Amino acid sequence: MSDDVLERYTVWVDGEPNLCFEGTCIADVEDRWRNGQEQTRWSIFRLYRLANNTFVCERVRRSMWMGEGDRHEAAHVNSVKDVMKFFEYSDLAKRLYDKAKFDATARVP
Repeated sequence: MSDDVLERYTVWVDGEPNLCFEGTCIADVEDRWRNGQEQTRWSIFRLYRLANNTFVCERVRRSMWMGEGDRHEAAHVNSVKDVMKFFEYSDLAKRLYDKAKFDATARVP
């Protein structure tokens, strides 16, 4: 991480204090376009690495539907295992892990 430039971020969290930190966005993905079609509801996942080698996970659920608002979730976690616990294993999460160069495979004996 020594070569990465740290930026200051404030990540919105619904119903809790926002997370303010310095780090680097190491991966971000979204699924607004699926099978060539623009969606009216979609997700954005972002993953940040902090200088102390911990992570901030951010999940935004967007909606263009009248009366529906966006939903914002985030967590500060200590390990790659905790990152995967936060995002789980959807196709979008697996794309995030691929961009972050995390191994999300299960080893079969």
